[in-house]
Amino acid sequence: MLKSIARIKITDCGDVQPVEYSETEDPKRFGMKWSRSFTSTTMKIAESVEQILKTPTRNESSESKSSPLVIVGGDHSMATGTILGHAKAKPDVCVIWVDAHGDINTPLNSTSGNIHGMPVAFLVKELQHQIPWFEDLEGIQPCLKASNIAYIGLRDLDDHETYDIRKYGIAHFTMLDIDQMGIETVIKQALQAVNPRLERPIHLSFDIDAMDPTIAPSTGTAVPGGLTLREGLRICEEISATGKLSVVEMAELNPLLGSPEDVEKTQQTAVHILRACLGHCRSGHLPFKVNSLAEEAYISKIDFLQTFNKIDKSKKELFRKTELILNVSRTNSPTSHSNNYNNHKQVSNYTNYQQENKPNNPKRYLGSLVTNLFDEQNYVLKRKFNINNLVLFPFETNNPYTDDRILAQMSYVPVQVVEARKSGRVKRKRIQYYDRTGVSIPNLSICPVNECDIVYGASDMQKADLVVFESGHSYFASPKPANQTWILYHLESPANFDFEGFKDKINFTATYSMDSTLVTPYYKYISYKDVERKDFNNSTQLIKDYSIGKTKMVAWFVSNCVSNSPRLEYAKTLKKYIQVDIYGACGTLVCERRNEECFKLLKNDYKFYLSFENSICQDYITEKLFLNGLKNTIVPIVMGASKAEYMRSAPSNSFIHVDDFSSAKQLADYLHYLDKNTTAYNEYFQWLKYGTLDFNTFTDCRLCMLAHEVENLKDGHWYTNMGEWRNNQCRNRVQPNI
Repeated sequence: MLKSIARIKITDCGDVQPVEYSETEDPKRFGMKWSRSFTSTTMKIAESVEQILKTPTRNESSESKSSPLVIVGGDHSMATGTILGHAKAKPDVCVIWVDAHGDINTPLNSTSGNIHGMPVAFLVKELQHQIPWFEDLEGIQPCLKASNIAYIGLRDLDDHETYDIRKYGIAHFTMLDIDQMGIETVIKQALQAVNPRLERPIHLSFDIDAMDPTIAPSTGTAVPGGLTLREGLRICEEISATGKLSVVEMAELNPLLGSPEDVEKTQQTAVHILRACLGHCRSGHLPFKVNSLAEEAYISKIDFLQTFNKIDKSKKELFRKTELILNVSRTNSPTSHSNNYNNHKQVSNYTNYQQENKPNNPKRYLGSLVTNLFDEQNYVLKRKFNINNLVLFPFETNNPYTDDRILAQMSYVPVQVVEARKSGRVKRKRIQYYDRTGVSIPNLSICPVNECDIVYGASDMQKADLVVFESGHSYFASPKPANQTWILYHLESPANFDFEGFKDKINFTATYSMDSTLVTPYYKYISYKDVERKDFNNSTQLIKDYSIGKTKMVAWFVSNCVSNSPRLEYAKTLKKYIQVDIYGACGTLVCERRNEECFKLLKNDYKFYLSFENSICQDYITEKLFLNGLKNTIVPIVMGASKAEYMRSAPSNSFIHVDDFSSAKQLADYLHYLDKNTTAYNEYFQWLKYGTLDFNTFTDCRLCMLAHEVENLKDGHWYTNMGEWRNNQCRNRVQPNI
């Protein structure tokens, strides 16, 4: 069926036969049914997957990318083997797990003993202490960090599953999240959580019971309220379009369940899902180049649903045969979708904006990359940039939320500056901060591009090349000068700002939002994979007990008692179940936040800090997380941006998000657990070994680079409605459960 619908040539790569022992040979152990059969079958699957992934197909070349291996089978326990084999072939794999269930029960907490509810638990390294690794499980090795897996479609979780998912910070999106946020946002945030730069191979594990039973009834554990076909297709289309889909598996298909009509319906749904994974896009084109609609591929036979009818119904349901391993080989490398814009690119929402051709500046490769700003901070830049395809701005990438452009902006020197320096005649640019007065002028001498003059105030504004606005007044009824660039530099919540006066006059933005022209976060966490201190000595990063001496539970510094978020109500509710000391105008305790003694108080006495923002908005993460929390080696409890947005900005496993809990009481229970479990508490400080917050992103240096680079851009850029762009970042956001 897939062959006829998708028009792809198929070749059988073989089946994996399950190993089935008798009940006498394979008794229940440690709460697990068929553990010996499971392990033997798992290792066979892992070996097959590893071998196929390491064997190039005859259509692969140095110019083409390997296409996904497709696996179709029955019980979802097969995923332990498929992912284990995938990880052996590609150790940096990440997993998107689409399922109604978490499948993360352990043998010690499972009430049923069914291994199909445990495959994730065997794979996640953080859970290995909960697995009784007896001889029957020999060969199975945890291969995933909790941060490398994201769930989509959850709606039936056991209590232990919910606890472990939240405890270890596994990204998860329930059907309620999909209803509230929309499938596009969920897909984006899931990818950001596990693969923010789209550099890693993706394993898509798709359980057919993730779909609503009305369209996929022939499955063993159907749960009402699932994904629609459109939502399922959208997940696969987006993941396929990344060009990083390495393996896709379809699990829990059971043609022995239901009427012939039910089986046919489930079969149709599965085929459409797989077709989307193989690159079919409902916009009428494929997200990769093809020479003809009949694209050559390697796949196994696809009439697997009919072969299931031959299976003896008396066989153990756990080991319904893994029927197919399918390998699809594309002969052309993928390209991004494109939108055509005539004349100017009118940008109102970068989320939906995509560029026609990359790079936007065809001369960029003639520029240069320097490391002045890293040398100044005593860092060595380890991350490598390809100047032939350097992405500097959000309109030069299909996903500005995953491309961290800050380091590239800090390094780049435009071509005209490089050339003009040879003659000593670089044209200086005037950057004017319209609202700023009485502040010392920044020193640009250390900047890679330093041929700029910065002035403050509104006088002689017509002389400026680039004007920076920082407050929301109604500016100028007269037209903006045609040769002048305007940029909004704004670090406050959009909910507290008036953008009406700007309308369509702003060309670029400098905010904390990841889709800004210049991303300007309050603080930037940077991994030692990207930079390294010149005097760095890993032996000095000793593990210590950060709970020593801390006798108090939760602290909060707050003086704004009226905000756009329910933070005060949440804190008061939380206080009913755990100690919460509130300092400032909204509480009963006093301590000036700018006083070093207050920070010492946090660092020495408290285990947790409420880093609650005044607004629930996209990417809105302020000093409350970084300065008050992380820099004082205290665990921040955060409210404001989504969890995925925090994960993009903060160190991995360094904070607790209120969205992970169904109520303030449940959060309090978890904090009490951490208070009694020193090992679990100290896991929140492991990030100190892998990165730093002491990193300057030099906004003024990047502004000077932009002032010169803007004349190289092929087209003009502006926001058609600045208010819409900013205000949209606070609309339809998920509110915390109190």
